[in-house]
Amino acid sequence: MIAPAPGAHAQIGVLGGFNRDSFGDFSGETYELVDEIDGFHTGIFLDFSLGLFGIRPSIVYHRLTKAVIGEEDAPQGDIEIVEFPLEGRVAAPFGSLRPYLITGPTLMFPSSPITPVDEALAGALIRWSVGIGVEWDVGFRVWPEMRVGSTIGGLVEDDDEGGSRLTTFMMRIGLSF
Repeated sequence: MIAPAPGAHAQIGVLGGFNRDSFGDFSGETYELVDEIDGFHTGIFLDFSLGLFGIRPSIVYHRLTKAVIGEEDAPQGDIEIVEFPLEGRVAAPFGSLRPYLITGPTLMFPSSPITPVDEALAGALIRWSVGIGVEWDVGFRVWPEMRVGSTIGGLVEDDDEGGSRLTTFMMRIGLSF
């Protein structure tokens, strides 16, 4: 059943989920980046909606678990990324269960506790993401989503071949009040 679009409103929410990230081929003198990494992300968002259209700025902590491997005596560890997505959303008018498409850029700031890796990481990156989700109104809103994105440019500054592009698949759930 098609329902009329609700009026303008804004809601704050929390999000979290699983991510699988993959790099192209890259290695330094004593370390290399793992091809595919499982990790997680968590954050907060503010959803501005005007009928079927919305804008969702967020702050997200994204962790790539055991992303760096090295020689026996070299440190191994994670890559952490602080993200600032600004996404646009278009929903279908279906009452309390509203499917939607979401897309937009994400400004990313990667870091690593491993000094040579941290020095090699690009200072700031942009990832473009697209995804699908469902907004479900059950007194508060539940937002399950699946999305995929890829960086514009490489994750590592001195990668001349451009092989360190970060591609991300995410499964996420958000709750807003």
